[in-house]
Amino acid sequence: MSNSIKDLLSQLLPLHYAEQERLKKEKEEGKCFNVFSALNMCSDEVRLHSRLLATLLNPKANHGLGNEFLKLFLIALGLPENYITHCKEQIVERPIGEVTETTGGRIDIILEDREHAVIIENKIYAGDQPNQLLRYHNYGIKTFGENNFKLVYLTLYGSDPSASSLGGAHFNFIKLSYAQDILKLLEKLVKPQPVKPVHHTIKDYITIIKQLTHQDMDTKYQQSIIEEAIKYDNIDVTSELLLLQEQIGDKLRRLKFPTLINR
Repeated sequence: MSNSIKDLLSQLLPLHYAEQERLKKEKEEGKCFNVFSALNMCSDEVRLHSRLLATLLNPKANHGLGNEFLKLFLIALGLPENYITHCKEQIVERPIGEVTETTGGRIDIILEDREHAVIIENKIYAGDQPNQLLRYHNYGIKTFGENNFKLVYLTLYGSDPSASSLGGAHFNFIKLSYAQDILKLLEKLVKPQPVKPVHHTIKDYITIIKQLTHQDMDTKYQQSIIEEAIKYDNIDVTSELLLLQEQIGDKLRRLKFPTLINR
């Protein structure tokens, strides 16, 4: 590591330590308690993310929101808010047959009524399976008709699916991200008054998404880091680090979540 990079990191350390002290104080005051963290579910695609999103999207669920989240979600997909008016049962982990090259698998979330469907492949850290989106696309065509369903690829940052997942085929799908799309929708949900019990759950979930997408830093702390990084003497080394941000991020994820990367 060059001395210039070491120098920049050493300049950021006091800011880091100050932030850790702030977080320690909040933890002692109980401000950091989060039920999902306590249950060790933060990165669990099925038990937390797919099931909670599916519950909020289901107008029949007992969250007291009706079809509010469903309508917001459909609009975010560029669809009419009445594209789907209700949801059939088993909308999470829907088995669609034995896996072959072009069919089968288990759909994370599926929203369907008598006329339309939205098929959602949900990714947190797990990698794509061979022909995964192709298989779900083929299921959509066979079950609902080519023009009556939408396929959604939901990831932390709105990433592209792998070539392997597409199986060499070309078809339409919609990319969504937790970092922007889902976060914005959830923040809209917690604004209305009066406050409902489910709003507390949603706020906890918003915190988890911000943690997973590295948006949970205190605003003042963020600004301090930015100001230090763009000082004249640090511009070149900051640029070098930015060029390596994807590789650094991948390495960090593998160090923190080694068992989830290839699930």
